Amino acid sequence: MTVKKENKQKIRTAVDSAKVVTAVPVKKKKDKVKQVIKSYHALAEDCPVTALGLHDDIFYYIDSCRQLRHLAARDHSRLNLQALFSLNTGYLQETWPRINEDGRTTGWKPEVAALALMSAAAKCGIINIFERVRGPGAWEEDGKLVLHCGDIIYYDDKSLKPCQIEKHLYPSAPVVPRPAPASSTGLPAEKLLKLFNCWNWRRKELDAYLLLGWIGASMLGGALQWRPMAWMTGDKATGKSTIHDVLKAVHGTGGLIHATDPTAAG
Repeated sequence: MTVKKENKQKIRTAVDSAKVVTAVPVKKKKDKVKQVIKSYHALAEDCPVTALGLHDDIFYYIDSCRQLRHLAARDHSRLNLQALFSLNTGYLQETWPRINEDGRTTGWKPEVAALALMSAAAKCGIINIFERVRGPGAWEEDGKLVLHCGDIIYYDDKSLKPCQIEKHLYPSAPVVPRPAPASSTGLPAEKLLKLFNCWNWRRKELDAYLLLGWIGASMLGGALQWRPMAWMTGDKATGKSTIHDVLKAVHGTGGLIHATDPTAAG
């Protein structure tokens, strides 16, 4: 094939004057699962849920309300996971989002969240939850007093949110009475002692003091190796039921187990 000289020149001119066109990069298909954390088998440090461990088919967690929660493997469903994160459900969508083809977040992936939670619990190892969990009341921890009031923990001159102290867990629980502030007017114990002196005790002020001491010891029950017991007797209309009502009021809701007609076993 022969090309005339003038045509060759035209072709050369067209090639030399052609615009340089950069290749358009081929868009990669966006990952269907786009995670904030690097691995599905871990929980980020800012995760509002804490994995504790597992035993048999049960996985244990501290939820966003700082409550102790346990879920069987089959129970890691969407609703149960939302309940775990109830105070911060937005974290689910931020950390385990479901993204459509346009790159928009349309929800979250419960199966991926469940995988991360169960894996984190498994890494914590086998746990005997009954030996580690402590409810409201007073406890001894490494020679120091721990007072669990449900929504706050008093320990080592500090006020803490429900947490883990040493090897024990102090999860959230119904609120029980807490110590009176140091700035309160008049010592509560003095007021209570004055009230107890209104009863006609056989040993006068001594019995009133003993009852007051028993109340203090009962509030520290879990921290004591030996717990004193009080037994009040009296004739009809001597004020036993009224004393019982006072004890219920002092210990508050949840601070005292009482029964008016127990069985022999009870």
